[in-house]
Amino acid sequence: MGARLTKFRQIYRITRNNRHVYRGASDVFKSFLLRYSTTHKQVAHAIAWLKQMSIRVDGVPGRVYVRPPGSDFMVLREIFELGEYFPARQWKLPSKARILDLGGNIGLASLWFTTLAPDAEILIVEPDEENCRLIERNCRRLLEQQRLRIVQAFAAGRNGVAGLDRRWRRSWAYHKVDTIDENHEAVRCFDVQKLMEISGFDHIDLLKCDVEGSEQEIFNNCSRWINRVDHMIVETHHPNYCPNELYRQLRDSGWSFEITEERPGDTHSVSFLKRR
Repeated sequence: MGARLTKFRQIYRITRNNRHVYRGASDVFKSFLLRYSTTHKQVAHAIAWLKQMSIRVDGVPGRVYVRPPGSDFMVLREIFELGEYFPARQWKLPSKARILDLGGNIGLASLWFTTLAPDAEILIVEPDEENCRLIERNCRRLLEQQRLRIVQAFAAGRNGVAGLDRRWRRSWAYHKVDTIDENHEAVRCFDVQKLMEISGFDHIDLLKCDVEGSEQEIFNNCSRWINRVDHMIVETHHPNYCPNELYRQLRDSGWSFEITEERPGDTHSVSFLKRR
């Protein structure tokens, strides 16, 4: 009982410290409930009947939809509470920035980027069909304004087809495998050159890459398109791929850049890069 009370107080304190992220008291309460459900099985079970829950986040028009209990709130917390992409604020992106979001999940990163570039044009690439449906709901305003396009596919080093591995059971942890069978559905793969053709972008103001281990193949031979990119946020996954390997590939491809920030972690790092 003591341990549960301590956990409750800890989650309440975190919620209170982040109440400014949400637009109303009901949204703060929902954030507490979702936060508690990620660690407490009884709470998770109690709200499992809900297919989606809406929550209003400061700076984002309309509502954001997440699937309780699941991992969606963890993504929301990383982006809006913990400020995963906050270092991009220093770049002063143009209002009409062209953004390529590789590994879009449920669209929360792209929504946050619109707080930096209110009139941005965005292409989101996401392999999972259910995630894509939630992107459509979360980004409905951008779709209606014809400023957003969703491509259900893997971002990859070359065009083709690969298998979707969901074994980690978290919507942000799905990744690409070579195997296509009853456990790994076939999903299209597009390289960045092809994605730029699909989007109609002749340059990219911001490329965000969070593709759960496929980043190495994307940047392995990127000389055809890399000099049309101004800023990048790239998540690299240890131990197979680290920031220094990314930087080497970029230099080998002829991209001169400045590292504006690097956020190291136990399993992955996030690099913020600006073209010189």
